[in-house]
Amino acid sequence: MRPIRRPVSLPCGTIGCQKLRNCRNSIGMELFNFDNPKPVSPFYSHDLRLWVVTRHEDAVRVLSNHEEFSASAIAFTDFGIRSPIDGKILDAKDSFLGSDPPLKSQLRKITTGHFSSSNVKKLIPFMNERLIEIFDGLTAVDQPCLVNDICTPFSAKILTNLFGLDPAYCGNVEFWQGVFGFAKRHLWENLQGEVDQAVREIWQAANQLETRTSLGLIPGLMKMYQQGSLEAVQCVDIVASIIAGSADTLSLLMGNLLMLLDSDGYSRQQVLEDPACFPKMLESSLVETSPVQFSFRKSTREVHIGGVVIPSASQILVHIGTANQIAIQSARNYYGDKSSTKKCSHLAFGRGAHTCPGKHLAIVQAELILKSLIIKFPDLELVSNSYRSLGEPLFCGPKTLKINLSNQ
Repeated sequence: MRPIRRPVSLPCGTIGCQKLRNCRNSIGMELFNFDNPKPVSPFYSHDLRLWVVTRHEDAVRVLSNHEEFSASAIAFTDFGIRSPIDGKILDAKDSFLGSDPPLKSQLRKITTGHFSSSNVKKLIPFMNERLIEIFDGLTAVDQPCLVNDICTPFSAKILTNLFGLDPAYCGNVEFWQGVFGFAKRHLWENLQGEVDQAVREIWQAANQLETRTSLGLIPGLMKMYQQGSLEAVQCVDIVASIIAGSADTLSLLMGNLLMLLDSDGYSRQQVLEDPACFPKMLESSLVETSPVQFSFRKSTREVHIGGVVIPSASQILVHIGTANQIAIQSARNYYGDKSSTKKCSHLAFGRGAHTCPGKHLAIVQAELILKSLIIKFPDLELVSNSYRSLGEPLFCGPKTLKINLSNQ
């Protein structure tokens, strides 16, 4: 088998470090010396007007301790989701992403069962069928895009099922992905009409379901709405948040995995035949190139981190990518080899109450896509210079990445 040709602008072995350097420089993190992982953390960025946390142990504390650090700084609803009933915007503290325990725990409990490891595994036969449909359609596409032609439609099909919607809604779910995707958040002021349309469509679809007999996340949300446990805008907010994270995370993760294929001991044959290969490959990808590089919090009181006093109500940026890099570098210094990625406690899926609820789904989807691509198209190659990043330091992964299937 021929090795994948990687984009010239992003050579193998430098993807993680180089992108993290770019991210660091773009937000004014020049104080961190990458070759000497003893960063000044936290420090105040006058350009961003917030505190930046880079040390792994500090990042764990900020992400995990909701009593000292509120998640309201990352609220999805700040970008314009309005209630389909009265048009009011949901308060950040009541949103899925911006709430803190105990409300956050209650909202997570609603989604946990649908996205649990056991439930996701039950969906594997269904996922394989959907992949066959998508791959059969790829043969008519000249150099298909990993994001637009594989990950996005695949994610839409799976979410449609998990939401409890009729397969006919798959096209709607793809539209919702395009509107609510994290990469589009900075454009929401110019997309308010599309946001409002997506909210209306979600609410209309939810009201057409028979909640007493239908299975899935949306029927469950509607039962709680009918019981008075959730507001209408909270129901839509949860659906929008799941949609936002699903397609984007899968596309970013898959792009980073393909960049690792045929390198560092991750040959195509090993991926298919060695059960331990994919978990190692996944761990390496998440540590080196976490799809989401930052998270945000707000201090609820004056706190002391690393000898630095952070005032109450301060905005804090947790640099997950750098924290992961520091952790893996420390592990390698101690254990002395690259296999130490398994000894690095990465933060790619967050920590504490805000751990990504869809992490099991993203991992299973990525493994199925990668292995199915290798089996169906054993000579596939990445199209040279087709890698285009999302262009934001918040994310690490491709906006577009074209594939030459070779055997079509």
